Amino acid sequence: MRILWVSLLLTLTTTAAAETAPDFAAVTASGEPITLTDEVSTQRTVLFFWASWCPYCKALMPHLQSLRLEHGDDVRIIAIHFRDDADGAAFIREQGYDFTVI
Repeated sequence: MRILWVSLLLTLTTTAAAETAPDFAAVTASGEPITLTDEVSTQRTVLFFWASWCPYCKALMPHLQSLRLEHGDDVRIIAIHFRDDADGAAFIREQGYDFTVI
């Protein structure tokens, strides 16, 4: 099952898929400006929309972290935290994940 998820995520993050995604600019939880086109031009990028109350999101996070551990700087996980009043950056930090939080 893990191989299926990893294959799906990497397929979705190919350059062809990113070219069809609308560009956006945002600021990370650490205050760093970020744009989608800059990210996908330098490394494979996984966009992960999540909320701390979502059990499916929480179940997927360890698998995303394993991508980071296996591929290092070749893969960046951008965790877009939305529809949630909780502190997303604190949650990610407490769990020990090294995702970029928006």
